[in-house]
Amino acid sequence: MKVEIDNITIIYPNEHTGENRNMEIETDGEHLQFHFIDKKNLNSGGMTLDKNQAEILRDSLTLILKNKLIE
Repeated sequence: MKVEIDNITIIYPNEHTGENRNMEIETDGEHLQFHFIDKKNLNSGGMTLDKNQAEILRDSLTLILKNKLIE
């Protein structure tokens, strides 16, 4: 499964301001992978979560959204 979200503001450690990049979320059945893609500069990054880490992320996002901590 793969999901793409356009125009996410992402800042890398060597940058002073965030840039709009695309984020792809993909799973290979064992890991959840996030790819941050800058099509202009070919400057990309990413991160990988195992099942336990993905569950913690899911639970944290659910808690934030259910408690309306983001309006």
